[in-house]
Amino acid sequence: MPEFNKEIEIKLYLKKFPEKLKNLDFDESSEVDEYFMNESIAEGGKLYLRIRTRGNKRVLELKEIIQHGNPYKAEEILFQLAEENYEALKHILGKVLPIKTVIKKIRKKIKFNECEIAIDDVENLGKFMEIEGSEEKIKETCKILDIDMKDVETEGGYVQMMLKKLGLPHRNFT
Repeated sequence: MPEFNKEIEIKLYLKKFPEKLKNLDFDESSEVDEYFMNESIAEGGKLYLRIRTRGNKRVLELKEIIQHGNPYKAEEILFQLAEENYEALKHILGKVLPIKTVIKKIRKKIKFNECEIAIDDVENLGKFMEIEGSEEKIKETCKILDIDMKDVETEGGYVQMMLKKLGLPHRNFT
């Protein structure tokens, strides 16, 4: 059964770990996100497909970007993938959507002030913090954590940053 979500988040380079989060218990996982997209999507389209692998679970996500930047807003549909369907689906998607980008990260997550905070160590990109929740709670959480909104990343998501780093077609959000 698909799951439908709305997402509002900000992303920032993690220059310094926030003091107020230092002694809290985060859940840690390794994630691999495989993005399937064509050039028009990579250059700023609003739809993309992703297979996220976390542990032994895989999810196929269709994400529609409603607003680029910070806050970033999207609507998503998620399908749990059966392991036996993964390779076939990956092959089919790769045939239809030829540009594929893979993002590997170690993610630490915690609930804080009615928001989900993720600390991501993204391979080849660096360390980032994402704060997801309502716009009001995100602003309030930034204030609590002494985050200056001018430090908030506006280059787009990890996909845009990776495509730029690899010299592939991408959309610049700065």
